[in-house]
Formats: sequence, C-alpha cells, structure tokens
Amino acid sequence: MGMSCRAVVSCLCWETGALKRVLRSVSQKPAPNFLTIFGRLRNIAGLMIPSGIDDKGEDVSRKKYSADFQISRPVDELFPLFSAEGEKLWVPGWDYKNIMGSTDLHEDYIFLTQNHDHASADAIWLVKRYQPEAHLVQFYKVEPNEKVGIITVQCEALDPGKTHVEVTYEYVGLSQTGDDFIDGFSESEYREYIAEWEKLLLEYFATVT
Repeated sequence: MGMSCRAVVSCLCWETGALKRVLRSVSQKPAPNFLTIFGRLRNIAGLMIPSGIDDKGEDVSRKKYSADFQISRPVDELFPLFSAEGEKLWVPGWDYKNIMGSTDLHEDYIFLTQNHDHASADAIWLVKRYQPEAHLVQFYKVEPNEKVGIITVQCEALDPGKTHVEVTYEYVGLSQTGDDFIDGFSESEYREYIAEWEKLLLEYFATVT
C-alpha cells in the first residue's frame, strides 16, 4: 500500500538540529534539485518512501484560493518585488534568513522566515519554479508539524505601464493545528489579504521617483 499524502509531506517534519545540518550542507554546495533535498530529509527522518506514492490515502485538509489585481507599473519593475529580497521594500516587518549566500533568486533557492505570511511557526521556503522571462515564481513554504503552503505569483504585462498580478495560495495540513487553520481560512479572508498586497504595493510605488 502506498504512503498517504499526509505521511509523505510529514517527511519534512524533522528535529531542529537535523534541519540545520541539512541546510548547512545545502548552502555550502551548488544548489541541489528538490529531489536531492527531499532525499536528505528522508534519510534523516529514517523513512523509507516507496517509489509509488498513493495520494488517495489518508484524507487531508487543503484549500486553494486565487485573487488578482492590477498595478500601473511596468511588469519588470513589479515582478522582482515578489522575492525574499524584494519583499523587504514593501512588506512591513518582512525579513528572512539568507542561507544560500546570495540574494539572486533561482529554482531550489532556500530561505527561512519567522512568523510571516499566515505562519504561526518558523517556515522553510523553497523556490519550486522561477521563470523570470514569464514573470512566474512559485514557492513551497513548510511549517514543520503544521502545514505546507504552495504560493504562486504570475505577473502579466497589460501594456508597457500596467501589470496584472495573480496570486494563488494552496495550503495542506500536516497536523490538527494546521487543519484548524485551513478549516478557518475563508476565501473572503484571502481576498482581503491580497487586497492588502495591492495597497502596500501602491504605497511603495508612491515613494519611488
């Protein structure tokens, strides 16, 4: 029998010391792909993951919402702001721990945050997709023992001075705490959250000459 979705994702729930050892090794070597990182975490957790994983096993809490807005700025000015470094410019209180030795975003880039972005615990972020030519970025955000978030930002130039932004969040619960958050996370709340993004971006661009 294949391993359930919750059990597979729970492979990312490890002891703090083990996590630090993994991240230290990642930061000292060329950026590995996600499967390499996942394999290291699997080995630390002592879990044997079968080659065929059944994602129809144990029921999990999950929700996925999308919302969009338009900003009267060129796409090449806007898209870089949706990065670990770029968000420092417009998100109040945003900061992150840089463990990769570079601020240049790329696939498999990893960084850490504390209590940001619907997080009740420290989070590990992994850039799953990064396509700057298409103005697309996707992050995995892992809060061990709580939930996993998949955040996708897609920007599209409507004309040289206007950009359409679509933001999608999907959350998967890892525990009762995570499930409780997801169960209470409504679409109206999410739309208010993304509307705040638009407000903050407008305020930021108002200060830029």
